Amino acid sequence: MRRFVFLFIFLATLSAPSLATAVALGGLDDTAGAAGIKNSGPSDLYSLTGNTLRSIISLVGVLFFCLMLYAGFLWTTAAGDEKKVEKAKAILVAAIIGLLIVASAYMITMFAGNTLKGTTTL
Repeated sequence: MRRFVFLFIFLATLSAPSLATAVALGGLDDTAGAAGIKNSGPSDLYSLTGNTLRSIISLVGVLFFCLMLYAGFLWTTAAGDEKKVEKAKAILVAAIIGLLIVASAYMITMFAGNTLKGTTTL
C-alpha cells in the first residue's frame, strides 16, 4: 500500500508542472484583449460546476488507471501465490465497481443539470 501511495504522489508531482504552465500561456490574454474577446473565466454556476466535475472525473480516471496497473503488477508477480492473485482480483473488481459508480454519478449529474438548464442532450 505504501508503494501505491508513493506512486500516486510521484505521478501527481510529475503532472504539477504541466498544470502550472498551462495557466501562463504567454500573451494569449493580450491577443484576446486586442481582438475584443473578454476572458474572465467561468462566471456562471454551470460552468464552475462542470469544470469542478471534470477535474474530479479526471482524477478518478488516473486513480483507476493506477489501481489497474497495481493489480496487474500484483497478478503478474504472484508466481503461483494464491493470496496475491486473490488480492489482485479483489483490487480489480473494486476498481471497476468504483469506476462504474463514479461514471453513473456523473451521468446522473449531467442529466439533472441539463434537465434543469432546459436541454436534454448529453
